[in-house]
Amino acid sequence: MPQNLQILTSDNFKKDMPVNFTGFQALNENEGRTFNSLVINSISLNEFRITLSERDSFKGGADDARGLSGSGAFIVNEGKLYLIGILKSVKGDEAANNDIKCCPMTMLAEKIGLKSYDISTDIFGDDWGSEEFGTINPSDTRNLIEKIKAVNSTVSERKINRLCRDLALGKAELSSILERDLSAIKYRVFEACQSELVDFIEKDNSGILSTEQLTDLLAKFTAKAIEIIQIKSKMYKYPILDDDLMQKLVLDLINDCYLSFDEEGVYAE
Repeated sequence: MPQNLQILTSDNFKKDMPVNFTGFQALNENEGRTFNSLVINSISLNEFRITLSERDSFKGGADDARGLSGSGAFIVNEGKLYLIGILKSVKGDEAANNDIKCCPMTMLAEKIGLKSYDISTDIFGDDWGSEEFGTINPSDTRNLIEKIKAVNSTVSERKINRLCRDLALGKAELSSILERDLSAIKYRVFEACQSELVDFIEKDNSGILSTEQLTDLLAKFTAKAIEIIQIKSKMYKYPILDDDLMQKLVLDLINDCYLSFDEEGVYAE
């Protein structure tokens, strides 16, 4: 355990916050195992429940779950461990629903000399992603219109005007999001869409796209953006962006030099 690791306690955690615990199962008592889980509900009648996440499960039912009682349930963030409870029992004799009852730290924290701390959802933002976005040095300085015309010189003005309007609407709506959160989302989307762009170019390196191909690539970027934020939301808290706004964020990345429809938008590692 790192020497500078801080251990605190908290009882103001919220539903869906990510929780980790390590325990020794009765079936494999000599080997500890770490489980990923989520908070299901807040404290009620001096207990709360968590459930296994990320496709984890007690495959052997109650036999898998037996022995885990007494394990600490932790929320981990930026070098701090927030001890929110102690595992008490698995709900249901067969443990089929993967739900676990926990005792909160409300009465125990003071007895064991741990400081209680108010957990704010704000501290679970993707600070690493935000910092990484600031290290990107985009070299493709073309704007959205220039990038479109570079791969399709016959695209209609109506199509371009519609995309430009979506871009402007998106910028206005995205301006309400904290810069830290927005840059983190942009970084995750940028990296995911880079892979999508590489795959696209590998299949078609002619550099000329039909309007249909252009629309299809935008749709692929958007789908990849939605997918990566859904995945990363298991670890971090992001502002909620619907599918429409996510597409507009993709247009913003294209306009601001980070993505394109051709090889100039591929950035070397």
